[in-house]
Amino acid sequence: MTFYADADADGYGTTSSQCLCEAEGTYTASNNDDCNDANKTANPAGVEVRDTVDNNCDDYCDEGLLSYGDLVITEIMQDPKTLRTARPSGLSCTTRAAPTFRCAGLVILRWGSDNHNVSGEVFIAAGEHALFLRDDDTGKNGGLTGGYSYGSDVTLDNYDDDLYIEFDGVIIDEMAYDYSREDWSAAMARASRCSSTPTSTAPLTTTTR
Repeated sequence: MTFYADADADGYGTTSSQCLCEAEGTYTASNNDDCNDANKTANPAGVEVRDTVDNNCDDYCDEGLLSYGDLVITEIMQDPKTLRTARPSGLSCTTRAAPTFRCAGLVILRWGSDNHNVSGEVFIAAGEHALFLRDDDTGKNGGLTGGYSYGSDVTLDNYDDDLYIEFDGVIIDEMAYDYSREDWSAAMARASRCSSTPTSTAPLTTTTR
């Protein structure tokens, strides 16, 4: 009979198996359905809770438990004239309350067109920020080091656009901007030319929601 390794003894095994006459050692499970054999509460019969863990083995974390405002878009560089890119170069997000926000599974959306599914393991603790960049090449983005790069999947417009963050079909936050805003990047370029001291790269500009 085939038995599967079940190190956390939750009745669900991994793909590691042995052909045995009876259960032996950690090889006690009759199935290989476990997604996390180091966590007894994470298995196909588990109940999802807000803890950044896939508790029910459906490849999602915290689904059905997130709502609008749990993650907030705080900053964006709209028209980076001083950088070698013709598009907005990134955005910053923060979570304001515990527990930690796990970003895998988020969808970054340009309304009605582009979207990107966040696949990397990006965690944002309460009160902390994560920087999402279009290009993680520091030679092109002004020397910024971000937590994640969404690449060319989402191509925002320099003049006006709408940006959304979605999880499990729920809009978590949204932001709209237009060219009536102060031209921050051009002002920075002027300040740099007028100063004898090189101007350091400033953080992304704060956006009013």
